[in-house]
Order: sequence, then structure tokens, then C-alpha cells
Amino acid sequence: MSKRKPIDRVQGHRTKAELAGRINDALPVRPQGLKRAVRDWWAKAIDEFRSVLTPADDSLLLSYCLARHSKDKGAADGIAAQFRARPGYKPSATPAAEDAPAGSSTQGLPLPAPIESGPDCADAADAYARDVLAGRIVAGKLVKQACQRFLDDIAEGPARGIAFDRSAAQHCADYLYRLGLRLMPWQQFLIANLYGFKRADGFRRFRSGYVQVAKKAGKSTLLSGLALYMADPEGDGEPNAQVYVAATTKFQSATICYEHAKELREASFEVIGRSEAYKDEIQFRGGGIFAPLAANSEKLNGLDIHFGILDELGDHPNESLYTVFRTSTIARNQPLILSITTAGHTRQSIAWEIRAHSEQVLDGTIPDDGVFIFVAELDKGDDPYDEKNWIKANVGLGVTQKIENLQQLAADAKVIKRTDAAFRRFAMNMWPDRETQESFFKLSVLEKQGNAYLNEADKLLSPDKRIAAARARLKGRPCHGGFDLAIVEDLSVFCLLFPPLEEDGIYEVLFDFFCPEENVERRSRENRVPYDVWQREGFITQTSGLVTDFKAVRAAILARAEEFNIVETGFDVAAAQDMALDLRDAGMVMTQVKQGAWLDSAIQRMERLFVSGKLCFHGHPIALWNLSNAVVSRNSQNRYRFEKDKSREKIDGAVAIACAFERFLNSDKAPSNPYTHRGIIFLDNWDEFKRKEQEKANAGPPSPSL
Repeated sequence: MSKRKPIDRVQGHRTKAELAGRINDALPVRPQGLKRAVRDWWAKAIDEFRSVLTPADDSLLLSYCLARHSKDKGAADGIAAQFRARPGYKPSATPAAEDAPAGSSTQGLPLPAPIESGPDCADAADAYARDVLAGRIVAGKLVKQACQRFLDDIAEGPARGIAFDRSAAQHCADYLYRLGLRLMPWQQFLIANLYGFKRADGFRRFRSGYVQVAKKAGKSTLLSGLALYMADPEGDGEPNAQVYVAATTKFQSATICYEHAKELREASFEVIGRSEAYKDEIQFRGGGIFAPLAANSEKLNGLDIHFGILDELGDHPNESLYTVFRTSTIARNQPLILSITTAGHTRQSIAWEIRAHSEQVLDGTIPDDGVFIFVAELDKGDDPYDEKNWIKANVGLGVTQKIENLQQLAADAKVIKRTDAAFRRFAMNMWPDRETQESFFKLSVLEKQGNAYLNEADKLLSPDKRIAAARARLKGRPCHGGFDLAIVEDLSVFCLLFPPLEEDGIYEVLFDFFCPEENVERRSRENRVPYDVWQREGFITQTSGLVTDFKAVRAAILARAEEFNIVETGFDVAAAQDMALDLRDAGMVMTQVKQGAWLDSAIQRMERLFVSGKLCFHGHPIALWNLSNAVVSRNSQNRYRFEKDKSREKIDGAVAIACAFERFLNSDKAPSNPYTHRGIIFLDNWDEFKRKEQEKANAGPPSPSL
């Protein structure tokens, strides 16, 4: 925090307009402690009667403002008549009885006159969500999911300790209206979610947010208003709040969000009265500050963030700023880190990782009640040049975004192909699609009966109870194993594939996941993947240290070998060769399974079984996550292969199942070597060989021995 001169206005304060227009301190000083509406009338009266006011008029002017506020027209008109009757009175262009003039502009749009309160924020959010789901507002899949999540959490949240506080959401919305902002429906939806939902302890539910919209949708101005609200003791009320906006450069942070915040401040007599604005910091009386930062800022050390804005996260070259912000909130009761961006130029970025995680939260693959998500983008397969799709990404269309401008950008992109990528990214909020593909195993398929659970009674059980029942029932059954070992980053997985006892039955899979202790903590903290929750619930075996403890993994696998009849186990040789040798020495049958297109038949069998509802993993949450992450491609021979680099997250469980299936399908079906029983056939003997083979075929099988 910068060392600045403390704000001291014990005798009241004056607005910038008052100070600029004073002549030898000839204007009355406004008393402190007035209601905001009375302060507004004071500012209007100063403008109206400036030409005849003296410092001794403070009491009379206050009486006038109080009369205006209480709508005592007679008293107010009587005092106004006294001022107007004075010699030298010159009427202003804005009479005091009229509405206040518009304030400063932001993003080229004039700010309307501030008002005391806006429309009901909760009702506006509810209406927006219902309109989106009913199709009255055109929106993409992820916005629809966010709206459904909002409505579901209103109805079902109390059962898990989440309540909706209408007054808290309205408090923030009213603050922004008093700044002169007029919120669009999608902005009201954001505010209702971020500030309305509370945990059982009374603090805010959401500690992070990811917002992705097209350029010029109104996100920067909204962030500026929220920054003032969170820093202002009379806004969010956090003691000594530290609020920062960070972009890739200090210039970007200071010239976009921070400059907008200064414009909003200067348009508000209320905020001016309790703050000071400097080149690189706004300070509030009571200790709150708002400042822009960059990756190389000297302020990054020792941050104690209450509200952090990561602006245009899609442009951030790495995760450093995100990590600093996330780890600088631990001393706050209800911090909020808000990442807001337009689609980035590459999917190899922290923004894409967060977006991929957000999609899985909305899908229901990963539980995460602490992150808010709003991703306004075109759906897969949508034509970016079809105007009816534009509103999906351009949520400010018709207000901050003009369709005529989008039409011109589209026309240019069709003719000048080099601008097509920019049009798709900035105007349509589309990520480049060459680096990743859609998940191969659809979540809706994975979650249906026969895959996540066996029957309706099984569905009523939690996954851990389903798995425990399956282990007891399958004990001693023949099965094939699959093994995918990691040293540090990935999960290590051992799975068992149990073929059905009856024809056309259901295959069942049991899993053991292993992860180093350090990785459990880091992934939970930095990537918002609930490794810690999975570990507490028994779905991950946590090994000590920074790397996978192979002794612990080996002991767990041998324990499974005692429990089940493991016919054979397939493994990927990449990291598991030594482990496989140890297990082979202990009596297990271990076979190397080649990766890539060699898993084609296994992947195809998995696909068919999942689609038909006959590959049950009992709802194991990590297996569900891994399978829903998996991306599969075909090579030039039209053979399937897993694409780890193009998958949105870890797929180790899917690889382990494929290894088990490869052994199940091929262990007893390997073709014999023809050279061992007939020798090499030379071309000059080919016709004779074919004749003899035909004679054998015509003769039929030999007679059985007596």
C-alpha cells in the first residue's frame, strides 16, 4: 500500500466542481453526515445559486436542501426566491429543481444521473435466468447451465448450507446505480450471484469467478464499479480493503479498468467526498484502496487482497498473476478473485484451464460451490457469420455493442481472411479450435443407468457405498487389470475389469487412484479440482512426499490380488516397467500394452458398452472426471487413439480401463506364427501350395480317433 497523505476533512468537504468554481472561498461548506439525497440537492443548489452565494449561507442552503429532500415545495420555493432576488443572480443552465445533469462518460457513453436505488436485482436475475431457459433470450449452452444452476441453488441450496440474501445483492446494485451505472440484465445476474449467495457462516459463497464475454459487452465498466464498491467502507464494508486490478501490463491495468473507476468516482459527489484519487491509487477514508498492478509490479509481494480483478485473463502468458492473487486472500473472511476475459489466442493458457474447469463444474462433473461461472459464447457448430448467433457472445448487443459494427467486422473478415481469426476471437468470443476437441465420452452417457449405477435401488446409494457393495459382491471373481503409473503430475491408477457372468450382461470396473500428498494440496488450491475432497472421501489414496510412493502403490495392488482373481494386468511401459517387474516377481501376470492406435479395439469396445449402458464404474467421481475429459482421434488408418495433449484435463482412469480391456480382448486370442508349422513359402511353389490347401479343405475334418 502506498504511503499517502491521510484524508482529513473535519470541517466538511467540497466536490471537485465546488472547488473548481470557488472564488476566494465564497461558497458555503457542506456539513458532514448528510444523507446522500440531501448531498445531491446541495450540489444542484450550488450550481443554481452560485452567483449569489456567500459562506454565511450554509444554514439557509441546508434548509433549502432539506426542504427539497422532504418534498416541502412551499418552503423550498420560498428559500429559492430569496436567492434569486439577490443582486447579481444569474440563472444556471441546470435549475436546481430539475434532475441532476449527467456525469462523466465511460467507454464513450454518457453516465445518466445517479439515482438512490435501481430495480430489484434478485427479481431481475430471476427473470433473466427464466428468459434464457425459455428461449426468450438467445444464449449458449454454458449461459443456460449457469442460469439453471442459479435457479437450482435458490431452491435447493439451503439443504447444503447455501442461502440467498436479496438485500446483499441489492446493496451492491444500488451502489452501482448511485455511481450512475445502468445495469444490463446479464450484469444484474452476475451481481445477484456474486453478492446474493451466502454460506451457513454468513459470508459470501463465491470466492472466485470466471466471466467470459465478447469485446465491448460492458465488462470493464462493471468491474470498475465493483472495484469502488469493494474498496469503499460504505460499500462492501471490509476493513482496510485492498482491491487490485491486474493485467499483463501496468498500462492496460491503469488505462482501462482503473481510469473507468476514476471517471465513476468523479461523477459521484458521494464517493468524491470520502476518497482521494491519485495517479495510481484511489484511497478511501477508513483504509480501503483500489490500485492497478502488473506482473512486474513491486506491490505483488505482501498483498492482502479482498477483491482482485484479473482483467483479460486470456492474454496472460502464464499463471503467475493468477497464483499470486489466489494465494493473497487467505487472511480475508470473504475474498473474491474475479477473472474476466474475452477468448484467448491459444488454449495453452491459464484462462483456458480455468474455463475448462468451469465447464466441468456447470456439467456437474466436478463439485465446486465456491466458483461463479458465466461464459457467453457460441455453441459448437454455430456459424459465426450467422447474425442470429451473435447475441450468444455479445450480451451487450444493442446497448454497448452495435450490430452495425459487428456486421461491418463480419463483412471485412469474409473478404480479408487474415482478419477472420480476430473476428472470431474478439467479436464472437471463440477460442481457436485446432488445439482441442470435444470429449469422446459424453457426460450424459456416462451418468446413465448401467454406467454410473446398476439399477434404481443402486442409484439411491452414494458412489462410495455403491463401490463398497460392488467390492464385496465381486470378491474372488476373475478379472483383468489395467495400470497407468505417474511419478509426479498425473494420477496413478489401477483398475479391475470384471466381465459379466451372463451373456449380454454388464461389465463392471473398480478403481484405485493414487496421488502424492503435495499434488493433492496444490491441485486443490491452484486448479480448483477437489483432490482434497476426493482424498477425504476415500476416492484417492494419498502417498507421502512430493512424488508417488511406489511402495505404497505396490502394496495396495498386491492387496487387490489377494482379494480378486486377477487373470492378467496390462500396463503402459512409460513409467511402470520397474513396478511391473516387482509385481511379476510377486506372482502377478503383467503384460506391456502399447499405447496410441494399439488401443483402438479397446476404445471402440468401451464406446459401444458406454452407449449401450453396459460398462459400470459405479459413479466413481474421479473416473467420471477422467472419462469426461478424454479426447479421442483417428489416425490415417482410421484407428482410435487417446489424445492426452488435447484433452481438457487428466484422463488416466480412461487409459487404465483401456489397458484392462486390451488384455481382456487379446490375451487368449493372439494368432499363432504360421512359420512354426509350415515353413517359408517361396513364390515358385505358391501354386502347388494353394492346390494342396484346397484339397485339404475339400476333404473335410479327419475322422475322430477311436
